[in-house]
Amino acid sequence: MDNKISMRVGVPDILFMREAWSDETLSVKLPGIDFTVAFPPPDPAMSLVATLGDRVIGQCAAQTAAEYWQHVERLGERGCNASMQAVGKIHARVVAAEMRFLSDRGEVSEETMRSAGIAVIPSFRGQGIGKAMRARQIEIARDNDLTGLFSETTNQYAAGTITPFAPELVAEFPYKDLARELNEPRLADINDSFTVWYKKV
Repeated sequence: MDNKISMRVGVPDILFMREAWSDETLSVKLPGIDFTVAFPPPDPAMSLVATLGDRVIGQCAAQTAAEYWQHVERLGERGCNASMQAVGKIHARVVAAEMRFLSDRGEVSEETMRSAGIAVIPSFRGQGIGKAMRARQIEIARDNDLTGLFSETTNQYAAGTITPFAPELVAEFPYKDLARELNEPRLADINDSFTVWYKKV
């Protein structure tokens, strides 16, 4: 990673989010997703922003698993377009998998960090920025006396930011299976998976 790139805790503005997420797997296949509604507000004390000078070039949003689960439950009660409904159904499956995982371990969601999104502006990808943010997020989880970190990834490239840290695989949802199970044909031609990982910290 370029040594001129720095990281700080915090949350970027919505304009960055729209630029960085414009070519993300679900954003492309399910147009009309409002990420300010689909995801809970990031915790500024747990989230990260990568910058080059004054420009924000990456972000890694986070909150506790408990906050994320509560948000997904509330999301299911709102009137949404078809794309938002599909995202809500995917996240409901994710939450169920995470609940089982923590229950089996005797751990609690209030003590687990959850990263629901990592994004780097396309022109800055391939420089190790995402991996560096993951490393820092693991440190933040330790600094906050949390027990672990859930990370969700929507494609193999995002997965490459967390797999170097030897996480456990919590759940993997191939998009072809989701297309059939959710009756959502827009996902049928994606040769990838929506995946959830857990890193003990």
